[in-house]
Amino acid sequence: KDLENIIESQRSENVKEGVGYNDVPHSAADLKYIERFKNEVETLKEEKDVVDGKFAPLLKSSKDLENIIEKGQNKHSTTAENGESTDNILSKPTVKFVMAGDRPAERPTTNKA
Repeated sequence: KDLENIIESQRSENVKEGVGYNDVPHSAADLKYIERFKNEVETLKEEKDVVDGKFAPLLKSSKDLENIIEKGQNKHSTTAENGESTDNILSKPTVKFVMAGDRPAERPTTNKA
């Protein structure tokens, strides 16, 4: 029975070495770093939960607002002669550019006598 245990333990050690497993104990500095890292991760998780809790109602409100705007646009939308919506307060103004040669520039003249 003892021989089987020895053989089995050697097999498991060979398997560990074969996959690059290293059974070296961590130093005290490593253990401190690992513990600090675990604490920081836990703190970040807690902070994330708090932030998620604060933003969840805002995200819901944002989606509700989008739905209200979309329904309002579909329900009461009218268009002007240029095809733009006259009811949409969120629409962007249209800017039209003209070439300088299209209209002569009118400059005020002053007669200095």
